Amino acid sequence: MASKVVLITGPTGRIGKDVVARLSANKGFVVRAAVHSANKAAHLKDLGAHEVVEFDYKNPETWAPACKDVSVVYSASLDPLLEHHFAFCDYLGTKKTKSSMSYASAAWGQIQTQLAMTRTSM
Repeated sequence: MASKVVLITGPTGRIGKDVVARLSANKGFVVRAAVHSANKAAHLKDLGAHEVVEFDYKNPETWAPACKDVSVVYSASLDPLLEHHFAFCDYLGTKKTKSSMSYASAAWGQIQTQLAMTRTSM
């Protein structure tokens, strides 16, 4: 089975960093960290991100390239970006299909299991 690509927005935040590190430790996922500033790429690669892509909640032109071939999105943002975050969520809603929804649901179940396992082993 092919690895599932997981897009993580807010990967430099408190929770995002942890999600990047934990998921990248699992061979079943390709972790794609979405960053506003390219100067954070090295840090995220050190945490285990397989890919780092440009992403800006305020710039919808960055959304499609960041989401290419993505199975699951873990999305977080700061309160000042909430309006733009909701717009991104609306965008994601236009991309779903019945088959992609079931695939994403299965992938999300695996992510939750992986996070729970790594949490108990720490």
